[in-house]
Amino acid sequence: MVHIPKIQSTKNYDCFQFNSWNRKVSQSHVDMLANDPTFPEKYPTAPTVVDSNFNIIDGQHRCRAAQKLNIPVYFIVDPTATQDDVRVRNMQSRAWKGKNFVNYYSEMGKKSYKIMEEIIEKHQIPLTYLNAIIVKMCDYKQIGYVYIFKRGDLNIEKYENMLKDFCDLCFPVLKLCRTIKGDKITTPLFTQSYLFGFAHYYMNDRDFFKKVLQKLPKCGIDFTHAQSYESGREAILKIGNWSPPKIEQIKQSKKKS
Repeated sequence: MVHIPKIQSTKNYDCFQFNSWNRKVSQSHVDMLANDPTFPEKYPTAPTVVDSNFNIIDGQHRCRAAQKLNIPVYFIVDPTATQDDVRVRNMQSRAWKGKNFVNYYSEMGKKSYKIMEEIIEKHQIPLTYLNAIIVKMCDYKQIGYVYIFKRGDLNIEKYENMLKDFCDLCFPVLKLCRTIKGDKITTPLFTQSYLFGFAHYYMNDRDFFKKVLQKLPKCGIDFTHAQSYESGREAILKIGNWSPPKIEQIKQSKKKS
């Protein structure tokens, strides 16, 4: 007969042992749990697991979040647990990816996530691309965006037309450019710094943005990796100001060679 441990609770936080052989506690993950209003109610249904010596095997972030909120730690003692159980439990669990959150909240009827789902499906782009654009165009700060997104609190409905128009204009050209020039050369165009830059000019100088897209597939400038959003904008500025070499320049270049 399988022994099913009893769920217990305590506010004696010092009794729990956090060990180096477990993964490092992420404070941002602790904060995300603590800021979730449903956490205190749901925590007892997913208690922390400890061994006989109160070494935490699973649920150290939940334990820290409970401590931060000054609520009881709900736990079960597994007397058969060993250090290797940490590895086993982590291999058995599969964390949600970003697209899982989009699909989940979309199915729940949240319009903002439905908008994201539609854009991703239409243009076949990774969620990371769209997240970068939303942060730039929808007045979200980079810090804290992930928590808002995962909690289902994203609200981009008033930006729907702008987001879809930008993506309809930008991504077909970026993909064409990748087809012509190859993945390796065009990789920087799909990074966050460049996407921020494209969004910046779309919002602030629409004519220049369209000029950049027209020149992009035939542009002779190397697309170097940008280390910051400012350098991403500068790189796109160079693309927009690029002009094809004149016939005389080509002839002189051939003579020199």
